[in-house]
Amino acid sequence: MSICWSEEKWYAVQAKQFGENFAAGYLTRLGIRTFLPQTREEHNVCGTDRVFVKPLFSGYFFTFFDLRSRMMRCDTRASVTGLGNGLGPLPVPEEIIEGIRSRVQADGFVKLERAEPRCGDKVALTRGCLAGWMGSR
Repeated sequence: MSICWSEEKWYAVQAKQFGENFAAGYLTRLGIRTFLPQTREEHNVCGTDRVFVKPLFSGYFFTFFDLRSRMMRCDTRASVTGLGNGLGPLPVPEEIIEGIRSRVQADGFVKLERAEPRCGDKVALTRGCLAGWMGSR
């Protein structure tokens, strides 16, 4: 696979987990366009409803730049690494970015649709005292 080095494209970058906001902000201040899709989840914590904002892809976000003029490098402040193969970072197709952007709601968060289980579906409990148990509905 050959890599075109001459035009702006989207790239996925890895940041320290829980450091995505800092890293994306840092790169934005350097003049690099970023896209950090986030979700908003409500959980009941000790009897109180709390809202948690999390990246859609934990530890990752997207950047848009021309590799020829601005090669991504590791930076100790932002702690980011471009994702790719031995030839360098691989671009993320525009259709994937647009597909994610199309799910961003007016409030700025990606809305994830939860599929309700149907009879016969296998289910796994992920939280609580029965976490790890599996069964059929």
